[in-house]
Amino acid sequence: MEPTKSFVKKNARVFRFLFSLSPMYVLSYIFYYLLQAFLPYIPIFGSALIIDAVIASKPMNDILMIVYAMIGTALGVGLVASFFTYFLQAWDNKILAEVNRLTSKKTHEISYEQLEDIKTLRLIKAADEATNGSGGIPSYMNAIGQTVQGISSVVYSCLLLQGIFQVGTPTKVDGWSNFLNNPWSSLVLFGVVVLAILASLPLVSLSNKLSYKAMMENVEGNRRFGYFYQVCNDYELGKDIRLFHMQKMLLSLQANDKYGVNATWQKFCNSNILIQIAIAFFFAILSFVAYGFLGLKALYGLVSVGSAVAYAGAVTLLATGIEKAIAGLVGLSLNADYLQNYFIYLELPNSMSFGSEKLDEKAPLSVEFRHVTFAYQNQKEKALDDVSLTIKPGEKLAIVGANGAGKTTLMKLVCRLYEPQSGEILVDDKPLASYDRDSLDRLYAIVFQDFKLFSFSIKENVATGEEGDEARVVDALKKANIYDRVMSFPKGLDTILYNKNDTNGVEISGGEAQKIAIARALYKNSPLVILDEPTSALDPKSEAEVYENFSTLVENKTAVFISHRMSSTKFCDDIAVVDKGKIVEYGNHKTLLAIPNGLYKAMWDAQAQYYK
Repeated sequence: MEPTKSFVKKNARVFRFLFSLSPMYVLSYIFYYLLQAFLPYIPIFGSALIIDAVIASKPMNDILMIVYAMIGTALGVGLVASFFTYFLQAWDNKILAEVNRLTSKKTHEISYEQLEDIKTLRLIKAADEATNGSGGIPSYMNAIGQTVQGISSVVYSCLLLQGIFQVGTPTKVDGWSNFLNNPWSSLVLFGVVVLAILASLPLVSLSNKLSYKAMMENVEGNRRFGYFYQVCNDYELGKDIRLFHMQKMLLSLQANDKYGVNATWQKFCNSNILIQIAIAFFFAILSFVAYGFLGLKALYGLVSVGSAVAYAGAVTLLATGIEKAIAGLVGLSLNADYLQNYFIYLELPNSMSFGSEKLDEKAPLSVEFRHVTFAYQNQKEKALDDVSLTIKPGEKLAIVGANGAGKTTLMKLVCRLYEPQSGEILVDDKPLASYDRDSLDRLYAIVFQDFKLFSFSIKENVATGEEGDEARVVDALKKANIYDRVMSFPKGLDTILYNKNDTNGVEISGGEAQKIAIARALYKNSPLVILDEPTSALDPKSEAEVYENFSTLVENKTAVFISHRMSSTKFCDDIAVVDKGKIVEYGNHKTLLAIPNGLYKAMWDAQAQYYK
């Protein structure tokens, strides 16, 4: 009873989801398969009428009318079914696009920290497999169709086979004729049908379990294979792959994962072939008994020649209908199991909670770290260890330190890309988590050292949307000293970056990309500006321009400037020196230089020769 409840519960969930996407989509599939089930009965019923009419020597016009009616009905039903074939194919694509959109929407909603987790990545892959791989909405709808078509065929066949229960006058009287002429004798036929179904159901259930097991075992292999495939075909990585001769390694890794996936499916296919042979055997017995039973009834003259032909066709379709219904139910169970992975992902709770506080975007804000400790996943060493730091409203703070000291991590926590394991972060004396999501999104404008631009237009990259304010885009590009270069492209602001989204996309240098990223941060006009190595790809002249205009770029805003280049710190009010996850020194440039054997002084002296 439990498997039945589970089957009903899972499929009810899928049905509700599909109806929420489009009720007409589901109803159209059901109607289409009802037509498909009805179509083969037209020639069966028509042929029986024609044969009986010929044997009864009916007028030719009557016979032709039957022929015309049969052909016209079959043609009409066939044309409608053909229209629905193309119609549903187009609708499948629309539904699949909406399903993928919901997946993407969910991926944007969960926290960045969750998205980095390998468990989440596997869940995303399982959801993708459920909707685009082994399962999928079209596969589920075809399973619904098979079930509807199979059950309809059984109903149509039973209606057509009612005549076998009627008592006739046998041409020869003996024990066989008495048995065959008894209406209850027909139950033998239906008894064999029931036995075939009962024998097949455990095999069908086993096939279902093996298929789902194979799919889930392949999720990780498919994810890894997909990654290696993407790496091999990403032109941005092609340079390093070729220069460091990584082709053999990547192809080997790709082949190993694909071999593992194929081996799992091969094992399932080998088992499934034996299961399908066993099921076919049971239905072969059913067909043998059915044809034998009808043949004897015709031999004893208990049914007409036309009826015998119709019954023979009906029995064939009855067996086929039962097979289709069982296959459809198997498909429903299997695809419903696949789609549960999709629903699990859609219902994945966000690891971060948000409050209802609103951010005052008009005034410079303060940021305070109180005893913040944080470590990245799968790393024992703390990236930040009991850090306390206050950034005053309107302050320009520089954060310096060696690679891996924790400088960027501080700002990632401010942006709530991650949550600290202990301690808290306050903005304007309120916990960061107390602000609503919209306020947090508007809180900061940031340029990370590993920033990304997208294969969209320059305007869309700067405005981060399709309907940006062109005047503000121009102003931001001018402040970032990249406007003239942008306008030198034939399409100006509408120029597509890179060729992933457009064959006419342009390639730009790392320095030009960094300037556009700075323009994007300026366009956002947030009260907190974070610049993480914003000049690492710039030439000396451009870098000097950024330093000289730094105060103008972040005017009336709280700003954080992260850099390895010590000369940049002179433009800031205060400097925080980070080492091994701790703030070891704090003060202005002059104060820190005065600390004997200080870390800041050591870093400054190490680079001083380049400033002279």
